[in-house]
Amino acid sequence: MKSLRLLLVASFVLFSQGAWADSANPPGMRIEIPNTRGLSSLQGYLTQPVGKTQYPAVLILLGSGPGSTDNPKRDYNPIARLAEELARNGFASLRFDKRGTGYNTETGSYESQGFEDYIADAEDAFRVLSRQPRVRRNGVYLFGNHE
Repeated sequence: MKSLRLLLVASFVLFSQGAWADSANPPGMRIEIPNTRGLSSLQGYLTQPVGKTQYPAVLILLGSGPGSTDNPKRDYNPIARLAEELARNGFASLRFDKRGTGYNTETGSYESQGFEDYIADAEDAFRVLSRQPRVRRNGVYLFGNHE
């Protein structure tokens, strides 16, 4: 429960301050998300806290539409900023663009993806995040966003 409260506080601080991440330098490192259905792998960004040996993690899921987590054409990127704030508060995070959008434009057509496809990609991302060596096994959370 303490972790959930920290997540809610981090979200409040993030959106109440109005500060945004630098869109040219998204926080985190690129990570491959292998697909379990025979489709091409997706790319995501894994952002981790500094100095901790074990930490909880958050899988950040985008809402409806073909939005991007780190769109360089925007003046602000709230999802990238959320990843930074989570890391500052001791949480790792993984975020990814949907197939056919953002930095995953070469992985298929956004228009041909159904809800079930997005859920399957989210399950693959959850699997990758929960298997990171420093992520606590019982401490992976989901954070949804509706654009």
